[in-house]
Amino acid sequence: MVSWEQVIQPRTRQLLAELLARDALLCPVPVAIYARISMDKEQDARGVARQIDAAVERIHAEPTWRLPAPPFVDNDMSASKGLPRPEYARLMAAVGRGEARVLVVKMTGRMWRNRKERAQGMEHLGKHLVRVIATGGQDLDLSTSSGRVITGILGELDTYETEQMSERLRDEAVQRAKDGLPSGARSYGYTATGEIIQDEADIIRACVDRLLDTRRDTSVRALVLELQAANVPTVRGGTWSPTTVRAILRNPALAGLRTFKGEVVAPGRWEPIISEQTHARLLARLRAASLPAGWSARSKHLLSNIATCGKCGCGLLASAGTKYVCPPRERGGCRGVGRNMAALDAYVETIVVDLLSTPEILAALVREDMADPLAAVQAAADVEAAQARAAALGAAMAGDDPADEVTRIMRKTQAETIRVALTAARARQAALVEATVFEGLGGVTPAEMAAHWASLALQRRRTLIRAMVTVTVLPGRRGLSTFDPTAVRVERRTRVETTTR
Repeated sequence: MVSWEQVIQPRTRQLLAELLARDALLCPVPVAIYARISMDKEQDARGVARQIDAAVERIHAEPTWRLPAPPFVDNDMSASKGLPRPEYARLMAAVGRGEARVLVVKMTGRMWRNRKERAQGMEHLGKHLVRVIATGGQDLDLSTSSGRVITGILGELDTYETEQMSERLRDEAVQRAKDGLPSGARSYGYTATGEIIQDEADIIRACVDRLLDTRRDTSVRALVLELQAANVPTVRGGTWSPTTVRAILRNPALAGLRTFKGEVVAPGRWEPIISEQTHARLLARLRAASLPAGWSARSKHLLSNIATCGKCGCGLLASAGTKYVCPPRERGGCRGVGRNMAALDAYVETIVVDLLSTPEILAALVREDMADPLAAVQAAADVEAAQARAAALGAAMAGDDPADEVTRIMRKTQAETIRVALTAARARQAALVEATVFEGLGGVTPAEMAAHWASLALQRRRTLIRAMVTVTVLPGRRGLSTFDPTAVRVERRTRVETTTR
């Protein structure tokens, strides 16, 4: 970034050195310069440099004025949002120490753009009897009531201008969104103007395919590790994290959908990377609330809180990583049973795999668990109907008189009704394509089932076991050291159950 010292005029540089060197006895009036510009797009500091050029010329014309310190400059900083401005804070501190009796600025809007800061600044400058000299506006004496009134009026005009500008920018952003134009921000997979970046799009598609392929059972964390291992850069060149990957994959822009403040408002005018249907399935896959019961990363053992005590009914817990035991009374159990962990896991898994390897049983499980096809068709139809109503409303609005307030209010109400209907239809559609307990198992043959089961993540196996069977561990026979299958009761559930304990 270029500094203002590098771009001020040669004469300004010479005069500035002279003003800083003036004798305090001969030039008793201490003066401060403040310069600010909200947005320096070119980062060349020329805007604040021009303000300093004018301020230095003004001070040089007064033989009794001197500069105790170089100009206070906040370049490329807004004054309307209440954000910290380091040099403005230093200036106010210098005024408080009596190091400035005159303040030279381009105009008061360079110092204040919101009412709170203006009121605080006027009080502070008035308290210390500081005059404000504006090289591009009205000089002000804040030690007098008339000076404060004029400053307040000018400040309100500055605030009005700022608020009007904010409203214009907000209206432009809303219109761009409704027109389906890109927001202008760079997102992974696209340039800022909406062109596809092919390498990034290929990575997105590969991640989506991996997550939606239930046979592979890929987690977001696994994708993160693979991206890091392959040295794939993020948009900002940082490191990958589960949060980053989820944010990228949840982005509706991937499906060609334009959003505004988190809501889909129009089809985007750019090429989608994935389809809307795939995006809906992806959202369901990533939504923690849509995961089936038992899918919890906190469980580290296959049958913890799934197998129950045959005496008191409490869920068994892992003990030392080698046994399942009924917890003590203070935790709701009775300490009545315990069983070797590896043996019980193997016994239950064998039964579940046998059930899944029976085509008739597997078909029944998948059939019970699948979404209602008629409901899915109706949800898709509702989405299309809402989109058609939105298009029709847009066409009708093209002939509206923008000055007709009644029509404008009516159209806004109609648009909001359509937006609510479309959002609800999309939510139903997403819910109907959520990952189900048995998704992906229908294509596994009986011969492949054991190997496929072994490839599943622990949480997926827990989910399937909980949905299919109940496991009750009965008290064992005294003196028997080997695993006794007759002391374990594994029973099929009569329907797919997804309730948690």
